[in-house]
Amino acid sequence: MSAIDRERRECAERAGSLCADIIAADASAKAVASAQAAIDAKQVAGVVAGDAAPPDLTAERAELVRLGQRHAVLEHRALL
Repeated sequence: MSAIDRERRECAERAGSLCADIIAADASAKAVASAQAAIDAKQVAGVVAGDAAPPDLTAERAELVRLGQRHAVLEHRALL
């Protein structure tokens, strides 16, 4: 009986871990989309305002790259 209980507990832990990975990947995808939308909005705002030079988005793009890399890792974990 204890072997069955142990197997059930392990199965529940694996299912919980998988669920957490999927939720994290979903939240990460939303963060990437939000960061991209913020960059797009700043670019559009600069054009609408008539600024001659485009806005400096170096920090935002670096953050987008970091979020994209994190998302790739989370997606990979969710697929395992």
